[in-house]
Amino acid sequence: MKLLVFPANKDVNAFARYGDMVKEFNNIAFVVPRKMDAGFVDFASLDGGPATQKYITDDFDRELRTSDAVLFLENVKSMSAKFVLNKFQAALSSGKRVYAEYIPHGVDSKAITVLSGSSAPADFSTDHGRDNVYEIPVPVVFILGSGPNTHKFLVQVALRKFFIDSGYAISQVGTKCFSNFFGFPSIPSWTYQSGMTEREKIIALNRFFYNQYVQDKPEVMLIGVPGGFMPMNPMKYEDMGIFAYLISQAVTPDAAVFCSYAMDFTDEYVKWQKNVCKYKLNAPIRHVIISNTSMNISLETRKCEYVTKAFSSIDNLMVPLNKDIEFFYSLDKESLNQLGKSLLNLLISNL
Repeated sequence: MKLLVFPANKDVNAFARYGDMVKEFNNIAFVVPRKMDAGFVDFASLDGGPATQKYITDDFDRELRTSDAVLFLENVKSMSAKFVLNKFQAALSSGKRVYAEYIPHGVDSKAITVLSGSSAPADFSTDHGRDNVYEIPVPVVFILGSGPNTHKFLVQVALRKFFIDSGYAISQVGTKCFSNFFGFPSIPSWTYQSGMTEREKIIALNRFFYNQYVQDKPEVMLIGVPGGFMPMNPMKYEDMGIFAYLISQAVTPDAAVFCSYAMDFTDEYVKWQKNVCKYKLNAPIRHVIISNTSMNISLETRKCEYVTKAFSSIDNLMVPLNKDIEFFYSLDKESLNQLGKSLLNLLISNL
């Protein structure tokens, strides 16, 4: 079975780097909208990492003919409405299954599987009339991040692979609405919507995670935490860490890994980062994963720009010698495998 992903970007690098973890589809085509000079180009040109032996192309029509399904990503919103509509109509008229994070005006939504987070209903069930928080009786691991573009989902899939390959039964909830392609649900869509109080969301999230535990009967639970962990600076607020706070009140993690932007790390910054996660989110940080994305903000325009750095340049970043924190690299499979081993040892030692 073949899945066409359009328009391919670095946000879907888990499909390229851990394609063996994708359910149902054993062949994935990555299509970009721009014209390329010639031939096929390795997916690494999109995320700046090592070569994947998976290629991108700009020939949508050719790949569509041999595909069984199409996944349209949310960034189609930035393209010409007529151009995007033509792509949707081509996929639908050819009888392909269509999944989409965003549906343009003029497309029949009934013919499309819309991806918008887990559709699990909000559960407010109580224990003898009390809105208590159920404890998850297995080790829980948070995957946190500084903000967008820190390869948080890639790390989630890498840890999933590590624990499954190590023989552990896991339960997992992801940050991306296309998590289901990898065999696990995402954070419920009502988490991001209005109409529920923060207290109601905390109780409902707790029930959601607990129900996943009951259903999966896992030995460990992995929870991807959407958004950033707090406002990064006075000009870049993101979601102000609201979702991280809600999830941290719904379930208490036994360990947390932190996905960071590429920067020269200082002792002071690492301690600040660790303390914020510990005292605000009750999330003990022992593992920091360095992405190859840097975040630059112009003091004049107050605009934020994410810059993808060459993976080879990440080794030159300064990291402090800290016995309490280990550093890993998001685009290095062996480094992420070592992350899994270190995390597993930590969980075992805490049992």
